[in-house]
Amino acid sequence: MRLPIGDITSRYDEVGNGPPVIILHGWGGTIESVKPIVQCLSHDYTTFAVDLPGFGESAQPPTTWGVLDYANWVAGFMDSVGCPRAHILGHSFGGRIGIALAAHFPALVDRLILVDSAGIRPRCTLVTQLRVYSFKGLRSLILLIPFPSWKKGAVRRLGAIFGSADYRNANALRDIFVRVVNEDLRPVLPAIQAPTLLVWGENDEDVPVAHGKLMAQEIPHARLEILAGAGHFSYMDRLPQFCRIVRDFLKEKVN
Repeated sequence: MRLPIGDITSRYDEVGNGPPVIILHGWGGTIESVKPIVQCLSHDYTTFAVDLPGFGESAQPPTTWGVLDYANWVAGFMDSVGCPRAHILGHSFGGRIGIALAAHFPALVDRLILVDSAGIRPRCTLVTQLRVYSFKGLRSLILLIPFPSWKKGAVRRLGAIFGSADYRNANALRDIFVRVVNEDLRPVLPAIQAPTLLVWGENDEDVPVAHGKLMAQEIPHARLEILAGAGHFSYMDRLPQFCRIVRDFLKEKVN
């Protein structure tokens, strides 16, 4: 299905019947990325899986969006589909958006589920610092060369050499990627009022489980479930266990 939200036309799927759950995929993902979660929950819930702006078949943001811009978009989506309040489930980058939504729009979020969620800016290791300084130094030298057309391509190639895989694959969303990965959401974690479940892969190398432990400490009503042997896509690696944990959490009575 297609839905215009502001200036952006987006694709979404609505499956199931029951209380609504908004499912937000990770960076580079699409509706298809979260289909195992949809299949897990749609027996008891109305699931809304979306192609976030710039991904899949949804239009690109008109400017360099940050995390709060994406959270505002989700709020607009919920209003457009007639959903005043919902459970929010976000994986990785989608977790960033879930954090911002729960912190800034608490009335919209019933329960929050963060799966291998990004959001805490990691400390720079010595290797990372060297890569950043090398990139900035070489870029400064390139910018001194008086050939504008060559200069732009050279800076792009430099980014491809020194950037992460996500950065290299970001293409037209590269400026957005740089902005969102540099946003540290740790200061807003204590503002989250919704009961929160954190699900993490024990062997997540993209967002280490230490970030999940920190989030569990700083979000007031949160608990962490670690899936043994799972990686960054823990919901795929341990799907039956993941489904059981999430369904049990959504059915728990709030004290």
